[in-house]
Amino acid sequence: VDGALSDAAVLAAEAAALERASQLTPHQFAYADKVFPHPGRRYVDLDPSRVPRHIAAIAPRLVKFAGTEVAALLELLAATPLGVDVSAHPHVKLQLTLGESGCTPCHYDVSKVVNKLQISILIYLSEWALEYG
Repeated sequence: VDGALSDAAVLAAEAAALERASQLTPHQFAYADKVFPHPGRRYVDLDPSRVPRHIAAIAPRLVKFAGTEVAALLELLAATPLGVDVSAHPHVKLQLTLGESGCTPCHYDVSKVVNKLQISILIYLSEWALEYG
């Protein structure tokens, strides 16, 4: 993992470029047959096999990071004694969060299948200050 984010400022700049180009989709989530908007959150999928060319043109380093660095991170995770099976295709997403609740300290994912949990790896590209927690 060391060095994987050496160009974090470039990745953050590309995220901002995607926002300026209106290429981020407003986030929403479903619960109990209702759909709720998630104010201040927008995203774009960066799955290497599905990234549209216009997204790759705006954010080539993010696309490269999603394809190479994420794969390397998953290999490292698979080699740990945690017994994590990372054979499934990873899902890579860039999320831009503005305003309150800008971080996700207690984030978790679950699959629709009880015996298959998902793991989220959150990487913050923004500056950090002590008052953020």
